[in-house]
Amino acid sequence: MNSKYRPCIWFEGNAKEAAEYYAEVFPDVSVGEITLFSEGQPDFNKHMEGQPLTVMVTFGEQEYIFLNGGVGFPPSEYFSIEVMCEDQDEVDLYWDRILADGGKESACGWIKDKFNHDWQITPRRFYELMADPANEKPVMDAMYEMSRLIVADLEAAAVNK
Repeated sequence: MNSKYRPCIWFEGNAKEAAEYYAEVFPDVSVGEITLFSEGQPDFNKHMEGQPLTVMVTFGEQEYIFLNGGVGFPPSEYFSIEVMCEDQDEVDLYWDRILADGGKESACGWIKDKFNHDWQITPRRFYELMADPANEKPVMDAMYEMSRLIVADLEAAAVNK
């Protein structure tokens, strides 16, 4: 791997499955090296011998380590991956795919995937609108009312400030 700094995301035994799923959903995601639990694991990991321990995954230019750490630390909103979308069609594509595959809608552009990990599916236009200080409050107020972010509604909030 080339990155000096790589986020590590904890999975409960399904890191390889998740990596392969993300590579299907997002066109610029690739699965790299997979290391396996070796023989002679402590009793609490004995059942994982020969199974994936880590999976290297690249999202665009960002490398991640997916770690099959077990059930001790479930995913939470403390970590999410933001997907910067070029337009509403791209927002809808990823949102609909994650939702159709067992995801759960949250608020303000956040969605949980079938592995219970959090994603922010964000249109680039949101940040463009927020760059104007006069838009901050009306655009944020509009966003707080949404699950999936709708570009036209964010733009309407900015116009009607």
